[in-house]
Amino acid sequence: MKLVENHIIKKNKQVDDLCSKSRALYNQALYYWRQSLAGKIESFSEYELTKLFAEFDEKNYRSLPIQTSQQTIKLLFTNIKSWWRAVKDWKKNPGKYSEMPKPPNYKKKNYVVIFTGQQIRLIDGMIHFPKNVLSPLKTKQTNIKQVHIKPEATCFKIEVIYDLLENELKEDNGNYLSVDLGINNLVTAFSNV
Repeated sequence: MKLVENHIIKKNKQVDDLCSKSRALYNQALYYWRQSLAGKIESFSEYELTKLFAEFDEKNYRSLPIQTSQQTIKLLFTNIKSWWRAVKDWKKNPGKYSEMPKPPNYKKKNYVVIFTGQQIRLIDGMIHFPKNVLSPLKTKQTNIKQVHIKPEATCFKIEVIYDLLENELKEDNGNYLSVDLGINNLVTAFSNV
């Protein structure tokens, strides 16, 4: 089961800079996709765009750690796929929508930054980020899958996504208890034993 540990931090230049770079990369990738949609350039897949950005040493792509850049492009293509599904549904059920769905827009404000579990290192309860782009973050979790940095209005929310290993359930022994919280009686309970 995946759970989230939230950290709220005040405005921070390092974090603000990362989110700004993520926005710039998202907008650049969206620009190229819109050009392909208009027929001005050949269409491409998420993998092809990532490969081209790496090959041509794109500034926005290289400004973030590589897997973080790949996650930003992946988010764009997730938005594009959602848009295509909405357009397909609009064609089948136009009355369901007030107008035709619009393609994804450029981000005007800072955007989400995602670090994968492969990128981060956990040392003595502290999350260390690649290339020291952020100062270490204290956590209680050990099985971390991703770290999301989301810009909010007056702060940044850092979400540490981790797996909770579920305990094995004991075998059913046939004993049951039903509990009802009441108004007149605090608790009414019934057992089959």
